[in-house]
Amino acid sequence: MKPRHKAEGSFHVGQTKILELVASGAPIADILSRIVLLMEAQAEGMVCSILLLNPDGKHVQHGAAPNLPEAYIKAVDGAPIGPRNGSCGTAMFLKKPVVVTDVMTDPLWADYRPLAEICGLRACWSTPIMSSQNEVLGSFAMYRQETRGPNAEELGLAQVATHITGIAIERKHAEEALRHSEEQLGLLQTITMEVATAKDLSSALEVVLQRVCEKTGWDFAQSWLPRRKEKASCPERVCPDASGDRSNQPGWKM
Repeated sequence: MKPRHKAEGSFHVGQTKILELVASGAPIADILSRIVLLMEAQAEGMVCSILLLNPDGKHVQHGAAPNLPEAYIKAVDGAPIGPRNGSCGTAMFLKKPVVVTDVMTDPLWADYRPLAEICGLRACWSTPIMSSQNEVLGSFAMYRQETRGPNAEELGLAQVATHITGIAIERKHAEEALRHSEEQLGLLQTITMEVATAKDLSSALEVVLQRVCEKTGWDFAQSWLPRRKEKASCPERVCPDASGDRSNQPGWKM
């Protein structure tokens, strides 16, 4: 076994390398796997995983679990969160750590007990991953093949893991938001340029709707596109009547 100071030095180096990957914009899947492997290397016999909270806020999705059986990963991916949904689903729901010392007897694992038995899992401790705004991003879990709770060192590892993972996930969300903003700005610039060169109002409207349809896949908007061989007014089947009431028009939905 390595001397304690050397092990600690290696652990800190590992954390630094992961943060460098985050800063460089490396794929989030690679970063999460690195975090899990780093934590597993600190405690013999421990297997870890990271689950993300689905954008719907109601289900989990796979993040990283390089040393868990594939059958377990597939079974958990997409599972709902809730007050009795395993260690991770419950931790996300309650926004606090959940320690299950024996998955074979704990009621939180009632739905996952057969799967845990097949995979040889007996204890699972899960800590929610929180954002800087105190919003749930996911969970970090530690699994053991024996029935027990976490020791002080393992609790410390969970704290480090959730902190680094939170940074990585928030960075990913920020990158996605920036990319979305840039796409929207690009769309606006394209529309502005094309509208400026349109020969008339009908052509300008067609440009706008075509670009919106291309970007969003909004099929209903297609029905509003002016037909070149028809009059400039929109088709009767989609136009409101003179009173402004659209409810009696075929195809109109509130």
